[in-house]
Amino acid sequence: MKLNRLVTANRARLLPPALVLLASVTGADAQERFELSRVSDELTPQLPEVMFETEEGNNTVSESYTKASSEDAHESMSIFPTGFLRSRWAMSDPEYATKYAEGASKIDLPKKIKQASDARFVDDFSGLYFSAGLTSIGDTPSPLGSLELGYAGYRTSFVTNRMGFIAAFNEDDFYIGGETGVRLQTPTRLAPFVGLGLFAGASSTRSPAEDDRRDNDDDGTVDEFGETEVDFDGALAAMYPEMGLHFWWTPRVRLSGFGRYLITTEGRAADATYFGASVAVFSR
Repeated sequence: MKLNRLVTANRARLLPPALVLLASVTGADAQERFELSRVSDELTPQLPEVMFETEEGNNTVSESYTKASSEDAHESMSIFPTGFLRSRWAMSDPEYATKYAEGASKIDLPKKIKQASDARFVDDFSGLYFSAGLTSIGDTPSPLGSLELGYAGYRTSFVTNRMGFIAAFNEDDFYIGGETGVRLQTPTRLAPFVGLGLFAGASSTRSPAEDDRRDNDDDGTVDEFGETEVDFDGALAAMYPEMGLHFWWTPRVRLSGFGRYLITTEGRAADATYFGASVAVFSR
């Protein structure tokens, strides 16, 4: 049997001890097993991906091993942001890990800052997001609680677009509809952003109905004290500028805070201010 090793990126830097076990399983002779054991003891975990190939007769078996330290493997479950105690914060991402396989030295502060802030690897990410916040509409006496669920994607590392469904409500009013928008941000872990968006939907309001001679709440009583009725206000559309801040908790989880000013089709008295926070989970 012939054993060949193909190492991608920094070929001579890493061969995991797991290959020694593989050599035994695939039938490598004693000489090859000894050589692999000796080499693996000298290597350090720097290379993100290792590939090997075994040949036996006419059969070829190709395998790949993606390296991730135990710390990286548990990133998504950590209660602390990744990189909390180290500058290479996204080593579980293959693109980032390849780029920063050679970590900065302890005294190389500029490079440490670069690798701690770099988020350019997100340029093909997409995933779901959930937002919650408060909306204050014109002369509405109390703010509306707002919920939003949608899908977002990174066109590049500094441009995102999204589409979602949003609902806002309080005791008297509510509106519901869909929204879409685009954001421009820095390709960094802590990323300020600005954006523009559109909302289209419907709104309603609740008003007193104690003397309209109708049972508005279907409880069998007409014009009781505190009875109200729901009025459909019709279609509502708005355009909004926004600004906010992203923070990548892990290479896949992004937290955001933002503020929007909705310029509605109902006039300036119905314009709204929306402050919210969101969490998004991305993948390639």
